[in-house]
Amino acid sequence: MQLNNGIKCLIQHFNNYLVYGLYPFFTEVKAKYHERLLNVIQVILENDLIAIENLNFSTIVKLKKTLVLIAESVPFKPNISELSNKVGVSRDFLVRLLNLLEAAGLILMVRQYGAPSGILTKPEKIYLENTNLLFAMSNENQVNRGTLRETFFIHQLSQHGRVEISRSGDFILDGKVTVEVGGKNKSFKQLAGIDNSFLALDDIELGSNRTIHLWLFGFLY
Repeated sequence: MQLNNGIKCLIQHFNNYLVYGLYPFFTEVKAKYHERLLNVIQVILENDLIAIENLNFSTIVKLKKTLVLIAESVPFKPNISELSNKVGVSRDFLVRLLNLLEAAGLILMVRQYGAPSGILTKPEKIYLENTNLLFAMSNENQVNRGTLRETFFIHQLSQHGRVEISRSGDFILDGKVTVEVGGKNKSFKQLAGIDNSFLALDDIELGSNRTIHLWLFGFLY
């Protein structure tokens, strides 16, 4: 019973971390946390990137527009031509904007396993860089739990290796380990017959064999 209570407590802390826990000012007033985070995003786009990349005001406006469009529908499966039309830039310039946003720590671009690598390669999906950004840039009630899980998983694992979209399951790590991310009712159905495959599950009290608590991946960061 004490073990179960401890796990439930950890799950609650994990859920709080997803909303508030990543940036050092989480110890301050929670009501101001996401407002402060939005200010940080603004400083990154309007000051930091200008200083590093020598960008003009028009490019900063386009960066903001690109980020908002991604945030409105993460995970964002980009149609580069459509997105470049919405932002009002060429395809190649849009790819540059995406790479700037990723370098700034605001998005994560995840490519299909086996796809050609290179700076001009279209990503399969684009996520906001971490779960706190999801809550800062969206209404809290509109944040999809599945997106939240995947964003957390990618954010943690991308610090240590290559995370790509798997043809079976959700993600493949360094081309070797396949992982399906989901809730407590997720089964191994999509991973049937796949060697070296695992479930990373949210809201479970006990893991076993190839089933791992999602929050445990936070210890990799």
